[in-house]
Amino acid sequence: MHHTMHIQLDKQSCTGCQLCFSSCVFGAICGAEYPDIDIEKCTLCGVCMDSCPSDALSLYQPQTIQTSSPVVDGDAIWVLVEIHNQTIAPVVLELIGEATRLSTQFKVSKTVCAVVMGEVDEPNGKLLTAYGADLILCIIQPSMNQLFEEHASAALTFLASTFHPSVIMVGATSFGRAVSARTASLLYTGLTADCTELRVDAVTQNLLQIRPAFSGNLMATIETPHHRPQMATIRQGVMKLIIPDYNRLMNIKQVRMENDLPMIHATMLANIAVQATQSITSSDVIVAGGKGMQQAANFQYLHQLASILGGQVAGSRVAVDNGWIGYDCQVGQTGKTVSPSLYIACGISGQIQHVAAISGAQTIIAINCDPDAPIFRYAHYGIVGKVEEILPQLIASLQQIV
Repeated sequence: MHHTMHIQLDKQSCTGCQLCFSSCVFGAICGAEYPDIDIEKCTLCGVCMDSCPSDALSLYQPQTIQTSSPVVDGDAIWVLVEIHNQTIAPVVLELIGEATRLSTQFKVSKTVCAVVMGEVDEPNGKLLTAYGADLILCIIQPSMNQLFEEHASAALTFLASTFHPSVIMVGATSFGRAVSARTASLLYTGLTADCTELRVDAVTQNLLQIRPAFSGNLMATIETPHHRPQMATIRQGVMKLIIPDYNRLMNIKQVRMENDLPMIHATMLANIAVQATQSITSSDVIVAGGKGMQQAANFQYLHQLASILGGQVAGSRVAVDNGWIGYDCQVGQTGKTVSPSLYIACGISGQIQHVAAISGAQTIIAINCDPDAPIFRYAHYGIVGKVEEILPQLIASLQQIV
């Protein structure tokens, strides 16, 4: 078990007698010149300290908490806040809304806490509060670099070890995936990645973490019954935004972390701003193509249709693997999750990993030559036929209307 307290060595006092080596019955002390203490084996029994003639070993517990009030609610639902250029990642607001929904499913309603690395400005504080955060917990460490996962995971681990949340939800961004994996390992708890649904078991009160498994052929329900916190990552677009309430009162608390952060194993060479293209995750209309498009040339129809509708073109994994469209436009469990108002699936069979990624779409129109294609079970409207024949007719009809 990982301990917040640990045995520390004062090298200046140590004489190298190695009496502590033989005194430890758990084999937690080894080394050459100085004793090296394995905190995973150490039980904090104190025998080694008693055996040390020079008092070089002592029990250390860092005094690291300084808050505006002495108590921060434990057993809460936490959402890790990701901020870039003073802008909160959209998935964070979705997760806070989902956390407020989940909080009511527990027998005792839980506090929804937004965890921020560093200070939060007033506009972002109000935004987090409006979308459901009961508490904004800011962790302050002067040497912390929020761009590096090592620092963020060390800070989140410290915070979770101190306040013991029940659930930690993290956006499945590249940053969030790295931080959550490191944190779960340091906390010796479970982590379910890319969840598509979260529920609370009415009897056990465990978080039910639901995600596609076995290449999307079934939906797995995963629990963490014996360890806390229960951790899950969720992609943008999976959870619905709630209606914000800007009349809610903002509650911010700061925790100052005074112990050392881990060494960074990467070097920031430059921070270069690039012209970002619109992501399919933010598009209101998506026209997507799959294996049924047969060749890259047929994607011209998708681009024409998307242009008329003011949308963007996307593709299934097969379309990406065949080089018909770029990976940044892939929809699916190994791509992006989308929630457009209109999703037109052209030549897409409708495997579960793809359907899970479009479950948030308000209207789904499917075009497929196979009348038994699974996509028709999820589509609101379906057209049976060859896409290379139907799409030109659809485009011509829309051009007359628009």
